[in-house]
Amino acid sequence: MRKWKFLLAVAVVATGAVAFTFQKDDSLARVNRIQGVYVFVQCEPVQDYDVVGDKTTKFGTALMGKQSIDDQLQSMIKRGRKDLGDDAFDGVITQDGEIGTFIKFKE
Repeated sequence: MRKWKFLLAVAVVATGAVAFTFQKDDSLARVNRIQGVYVFVQCEPVQDYDVVGDKTTKFGTALMGKQSIDDQLQSMIKRGRKDLGDDAFDGVITQDGEIGTFIKFKE
């Protein structure tokens, strides 16, 4: 009788260990941050959010020539902080690095 209880206990533990290793990871992606701000390029967050403003870098691009997307995003975030405030947004959504929509996640 003890042998059966021991085998049953081992089977339960083994089944739990196997089930634990095969848990599904529901995260869809890891998002890059620039200056602590989440940056969504040609995508949008799954979490609900409010739009708090829009900014463009087209004027700066016209004066300075074509910039890398990283430079455009740095400039966009800097302007967003200047115009909207440091804690006014959590992320920015952009398709091309020239026009950005600033967002604040809902809690």
